[in-house]
Amino acid sequence: MQLSNLIAGGIAMSLLVSSVAMAEGYNPMLDDKWRVYVGAFNASVDSKITFNAENLPELPIDVEDVLGLEDSKTVAWGGVAWHFARRHAAR
Repeated sequence: MQLSNLIAGGIAMSLLVSSVAMAEGYNPMLDDKWRVYVGAFNASVDSKITFNAENLPELPIDVEDVLGLEDSKTVAWGGVAWHFARRHAAR
């Protein structure tokens, strides 16, 4: 029951904020000339291949080790955007 109250409160707050911005005639989030954004993500892979045959033990083969690849990698990204006109930007 508390989760539904939290969701209802969040919806009410978002409607209130958007109605205030519309009443003033502009949204300050849309007036930004410059935007800077950064982020990162981490990908992790663990692949194994196993062959099953009669009278042979199962020997798992680690694909990343055989191919010389990394098990995980972190990649960062970012950018800058310049909004020089309404609905137009250079990134």
